[in-house]
Amino acid sequence: MLRNIKITARTLLAFSLMIVLLVVLGGVSLWQSASIYRSLERIETTLMTRLAVSGDLNLNLARLRITVYQFYVFTTPDEITKYAQNWEMISANVDKALQAYSQLITSPESKRVMQELQTSYASYRSGAQELPGLVKQGKMVEALDRLRDINVYSVPMIQAVNNLGKIDKADAEVEKEIAQQTYARAKWLTTLLTGIAILLGLILTWRFSISIIRPLREAVATAERIAGNELNQPILNSGDDEATQLMTALGKMQGNLREAMAEIGSSATQLATAAEEMSAVMDESARGLQRQNQEVDSAVTAVTEMSAAVDEVAVNAAATSEQSRYSADMAREGQARLDQVVASVSSLSNNVQTASDQALVLAEQTGSINKMLDVIRAVAEQTNLLALNAAIEAARAGDAGRGFAVVADEVRALAQRTSDSTSEIEGTISAVQQGTSDTVVALRASVTQASSTLKLANEASDSLGQINKSVANINDRNMVIATAAEEQAQVAREVDRNLVSIRDLTFQAVAASKQTSTASHELSNLAVRLDSLLARFKL
Repeated sequence: MLRNIKITARTLLAFSLMIVLLVVLGGVSLWQSASIYRSLERIETTLMTRLAVSGDLNLNLARLRITVYQFYVFTTPDEITKYAQNWEMISANVDKALQAYSQLITSPESKRVMQELQTSYASYRSGAQELPGLVKQGKMVEALDRLRDINVYSVPMIQAVNNLGKIDKADAEVEKEIAQQTYARAKWLTTLLTGIAILLGLILTWRFSISIIRPLREAVATAERIAGNELNQPILNSGDDEATQLMTALGKMQGNLREAMAEIGSSATQLATAAEEMSAVMDESARGLQRQNQEVDSAVTAVTEMSAAVDEVAVNAAATSEQSRYSADMAREGQARLDQVVASVSSLSNNVQTASDQALVLAEQTGSINKMLDVIRAVAEQTNLLALNAAIEAARAGDAGRGFAVVADEVRALAQRTSDSTSEIEGTISAVQQGTSDTVVALRASVTQASSTLKLANEASDSLGQINKSVANINDRNMVIATAAEEQAQVAREVDRNLVSIRDLTFQAVAASKQTSTASHELSNLAVRLDSLLARFKL
């Protein structure tokens, strides 16, 4: 039945059952744990609280009784006031404890005992409240009688508190017993379910393993038979899982192998025949390729020689082009230098012409200086005459004109020096004028010579320009020749490389034909071996 289920679904089903068992086991464990927790919670929240409140109630009642006796023993007003306050505080604590305890009890017995306690406490408290007043009034006998009266209620009150404690302890024992029973039941049930889960898990694992391992063993045995060349055994199959599909595939593979082996046997025979025929054809092709290789070697030698000659022509053309380029560069450099010379000569001619013009202007200015010197000379002569007249007048004046005479002598001497200086300047100016005239003549000659030189330089520049153009034309033609030679050399080298490639291919073709011939013989031998191998299979 399991063989009709897919392995994936079968695995999911098995693990799902295991998970369900675990969930059931966990759920039961949680349910039992919750029961134990509820028992513990009741003990903690109800019984423990009741025991604590019961103890607190018992303590406060004892303190209340002690306070009642203190009313009678301590009789001063301050002490009575102090213990009256204690009474009120303790009474309030007792009321709170009674109220808290009343909310925690539920059983009828507890409620009955609680009712008795409250009645006794109310009577005790009512009688005890009169004691402070009697003691303050000094009525000690009446106070003692009252104390004896309320003492009657203290015994049932204490008895009721003790009964409540017994009831609390009995309830605690009951809850303890319930918790122990719950734990024992949970332990037993968990152990039982764990054993059941383990047993079911083992059974499920056993069946699941058998449903997978058994068909796999059958598939392995079938594969080993196929690997042992037994292709004639039928493959039986049942089920609808992946192992069944594997066995079906192995069956198809066995049938395909059987058909393939039969076809290989037939093809091996045909291969042997074709290999022998191809070997004969390849031997003939190898001989033809060897003859072709010899002819290609001759062509390669001729093209190599032609390529060397073309390379030499290209090298010579390139060298001539380089020399032409060098001549053109030198001609352009000379043209540039000559242009610089023309520019320099032209600038020199302009400068000389300017210097000549400036020399003429200088000659004219020196003539103006002579006119000024004539004026200065005339002024000096007049000054000398005036100084002479002044000296004569001073001599006539006698002693009164002596100082004036001295001044007149100085003026006359100054006039004489001015006249002498004017003469010297005039001589210098004459010399400058003569030098300027000579300079003007020389500069005019230099201008004429510079113009001639500039003309010759321009003619030389034109000639160098024509030479430069001619050299450029020669260079262009050399470049054309060099380019053509280089292209021809490249074509020759390309033809050479192609021929070498053809020769190499021919060598390769010869080698390939030999290998093909060898391979043909090996194919023939392989066909024979295939027949022997096919004989091993049981078809």
